[in-house]
Amino acid sequence: AITETRAAQVTLGMVEMALYRFLEKVGVVPDMLAGHSYGELVALTAAGVLKPDNLLNLSQARGESILKAIGDEPGTMAAVNSDAETVRTLLETIEGIVIANENSPIQTVISGSTSAIEAALSKLNETDLTVRKIKVACAFHSPLISRAQNYFAEVLAPISVQAPQRTVYSNTTAQPYPTQADAIKKRLAEHLVKPVQFSKQIKAMYDAGARIF
Repeated sequence: AITETRAAQVTLGMVEMALYRFLEKVGVVPDMLAGHSYGELVALTAAGVLKPDNLLNLSQARGESILKAIGDEPGTMAAVNSDAETVRTLLETIEGIVIANENSPIQTVISGSTSAIEAALSKLNETDLTVRKIKVACAFHSPLISRAQNYFAEVLAPISVQAPQRTVYSNTTAQPYPTQADAIKKRLAEHLVKPVQFSKQIKAMYDAGARIF
């Protein structure tokens, strides 16, 4: 199925790169680039860091690295209509929960073991916040898939990467990607298990002059 992690990431890569090429063809040229979670791989390709010919293979390998890292407890995720600090405070007594995505001031995604997420849902349902479980293969961007970082690092090791031709902002740091090959690969590998600081990333891009996203 197209929603299976390996297929989904390859499909996203094809669609997103096609959209980028279309925009490029009609004269829309970005001053800076960013992606959300998997989309960061496409942003790096658009910036010339990765070769387009490598994108689909890396997309599949990224999905395989994540699935290979899943143990007996794949975990799950949930979306909450609140900012990250509020969610973090409400759930601070529940072990096994991490903030996976800081998407916006009104949406935060949590990740963790199935039992921890169920406990979080129960607690959040006692508030006036809206929360919903997300149908995912595992607890993305969490310590539960920590082995994925090493698996993907092995895949990236022989891949040729170049310094970005345009600034690419990182989900992990909300700052521009490094320019050295080894540092780029390290950031890409750790990205699988680190939180997506998307809201902070967008603010950093705005502060750097971005106005049309």
